[in-house]
Amino acid sequence: MKYILTNYNFRPDWLNEYDYDFLIYDRSDSLEYLSGFPVEKIKRVPNIGNADFDKLTYLIENYDNLPNVFLWSKSN
Repeated sequence: MKYILTNYNFRPDWLNEYDYDFLIYDRSDSLEYLSGFPVEKIKRVPNIGNADFDKLTYLIENYDNLPNVFLWSKSN
């Protein structure tokens, strides 16, 4: 399962406790919130709309290559 997470000004340290395949859409004001996380699993996006904007963006951008199972959520 792949986790597609929206993040805003939060450090999701809980992700380090698991071996999840994840992608974070980060809207934070500072890069420091996700320092130490793999850069290939972070997509910086402007803080516009709400979390649904990132979910639908993921769906559109990956429509032809979606995982069989994925979870949309916020990182906090």
